[in-house]
Amino acid sequence: RVGEWVLAIGSPFNLSQTVTAGIISAKDRESVELNKRSGRGFQYFLQTDAAINPGKSGGPLINLTGEVIGINTAIATSTGDYNGVGFALPAREALNVYTQLVKQGVVTRGFLGVTTDPVTSQIANIYNLPAPRGALVSNINDMVSVNGSTVASPAAQAGLKLNDIILSFRGELIRDDKDLMRRIGSTPVGTVAPLRVWRNNAELTLNVTVARRPGTELPTTTLSSNALTPNALQPRASAPMGVTQSVGIGFAELASQLGVSKMVYQIAGVYVAQVAPGSVADDAGLRAGDVIEAINRKTVLTRDEFKRALALVSTGQPVVLQVYRPGTEPTPRMFISFDKP
Repeated sequence: RVGEWVLAIGSPFNLSQTVTAGIISAKDRESVELNKRSGRGFQYFLQTDAAINPGKSGGPLINLTGEVIGINTAIATSTGDYNGVGFALPAREALNVYTQLVKQGVVTRGFLGVTTDPVTSQIANIYNLPAPRGALVSNINDMVSVNGSTVASPAAQAGLKLNDIILSFRGELIRDDKDLMRRIGSTPVGTVAPLRVWRNNAELTLNVTVARRPGTELPTTTLSSNALTPNALQPRASAPMGVTQSVGIGFAELASQLGVSKMVYQIAGVYVAQVAPGSVADDAGLRAGDVIEAINRKTVLTRDEFKRALALVSTGQPVVLQVYRPGTEPTPRMFISFDKP
């Protein structure tokens, strides 16, 4: 529990069997830096203020009854020295990895073939969800390549769709997109898992068979020659520009950017040519070069349609943009939300 006393054991600076004491500062702490290093976000960490210095990583973190509750992993520091914030991998995760290594020699992770975004308060409002929780489906891979073979993704087979909100997985409520990813990753391959989904203002249950997560293989959609690069969409000098001052977006019609290629890439929406620094759109994460496909679940194909849809939103009310971001294939879609100023 948070506040419990713990002991961190290790050999910092070649000082063997060193013991330091502290408390559990937080549970289920996400470490952005650790996940960035590994390229994955499969686990949360125990946070502790027990001193963890170089040489203590891999040592046990124990409670006062002698039970191992974690494995010392890393520290958060701006100087390279211990600053009172340490992280330990929970024992249950370490045991899961150990068991898999002993039984099969490798660690496998569960996989659905779907990427999700967090459900913000604005998204919950627009989707008529009672509370901002769960994971909003932003991308679904129909096919994936595993060990050189192309197979249908579990999400596609189960019938998941763009704009679905996953509320629970195997009967456990989902807090956000990262919580879902962690739970899927730790689920044994082949498990048939019920998913409770919010779709069109109603709940439904889908059954999905968890597959093995691909390693370095990419979804087959990335192999397409039609994939856009970050420079694929650039404003032409003659492109008609429109500016939506209230949210800080300067935009042009997508047709003027892609011409005949618009149909090749099968993208429809409004091209974001500029985002005013410090605007609500900028703060929410919208970038120049994005393509807005929908606003508050209403598809927009031209700048005039976008302006009319935005005009229907009152000041202080939520705005949810479905965005296509070139150069981020195979998962180019995301949801960006803010309140209209």
